[in-house]
Amino acid sequence: MKPRLSYSIIRFWIKNDYEKMVDAFAHLQQIDTQPMQDGRKFDEEECDYVTKNGRFSERLGGIQLSNPICQDKWEIESEKYTLVGKPDVYDNTRIFEIKTGKKNSADYSKTLQLDMYLMMSYFKAHDNFGVTKKDLGYYLHYDLKTKRMDWHMVISDKDKSKAMFEKIDGYCKDIVTYLETEGLI
Repeated sequence: MKPRLSYSIIRFWIKNDYEKMVDAFAHLQQIDTQPMQDGRKFDEEECDYVTKNGRFSERLGGIQLSNPICQDKWEIESEKYTLVGKPDVYDNTRIFEIKTGKKNSADYSKTLQLDMYLMMSYFKAHDNFGVTKKDLGYYLHYDLKTKRMDWHMVISDKDKSKAMFEKIDGYCKDIVTYLETEGLI
């Protein structure tokens, strides 16, 4: 059975935090702070709202959606691993990630999460990057203390998605090699 690798696993790998990477891979000790619980609750409330109303709540700007899908599980099969992802909201060519942490949306845009989801969307929809189009991703950040919202847009296209695939594929192959060397798979 091929290992299933997610953004969280890749993020810990990039940070050289191998212990947390292995814990995430093996579904062991998950950190669960009160702010994380509050963030998950906020995500659930927004996904419920989106599903019922076809738009985000006013807390996230009331953005109108055309065909939203919340928390859909995506997979891309590779010879050595399966890349998995679960974007908060997918709406045709737009992906939304809801954040409630201390960072603002521009800080979140420096991570690979939304770029990875945009790449997965492109890959799944266009048979290995065969079509040129643009996908849009948004980090929607809501500060639970100040009750303020900010957002940041990420644009992806065929070339950016292909480059992201090569980058993620390299990380994943290195992770698989590490897990094999450590006798974990």
